[in-house]
Amino acid sequence: MSKKMWIAIMAVAGLLMMGCGVSTNEPHSRTVAVSSAPSTSTAPLSAEVNHDIVYSNGLSLQVSGLYRYVPSDAATASGMPPHTGAVRFTLKLTNGTNTDFNTALCTVKMRYGKDGKTAERTFDYNANIGMGVEGTVAATQAVSAEYAFWVPDGPLELMVIEVVPGILYKSALFTGALT
Repeated sequence: MSKKMWIAIMAVAGLLMMGCGVSTNEPHSRTVAVSSAPSTSTAPLSAEVNHDIVYSNGLSLQVSGLYRYVPSDAATASGMPPHTGAVRFTLKLTNGTNTDFNTALCTVKMRYGKDGKTAERTFDYNANIGMGVEGTVAATQAVSAEYAFWVPDGPLELMVIEVVPGILYKSALFTGALT
């Protein structure tokens, strides 16, 4: 490899590292008093279900309406028969930024119980539970979608719903219970 090529690669790598190290997407919660200074913590932010988590750039998330439901015959998940226990909730993403927000990299996961078992997501088109939030959300606009996950029957004292709106955002953890 020539010296000029090596210098060019190092210059590009340096620029990429500088760009990745600066983020204006530090989350802040409406339910917790926070400083206006950016946080250097890498820990995810958490809130209870039915509360908002707001990132410093204005993007906000809310998980609401957590309840049990019986999936229809159209529900799909590997190894789960229809009419097995599941929970359902709504994710609302509000774009409070001044630019469009693409939801393509938004992920939603769920864990339950004190051991944090991973729940498997299901899709139930008969109950309007599809692919989740999709598309581009214009500035000042919002999008909502229904999600469902397979869980065991009986009380669930701890459920954690993790939402990551994109690769430059910290995880948002919403906690709830069904008794």
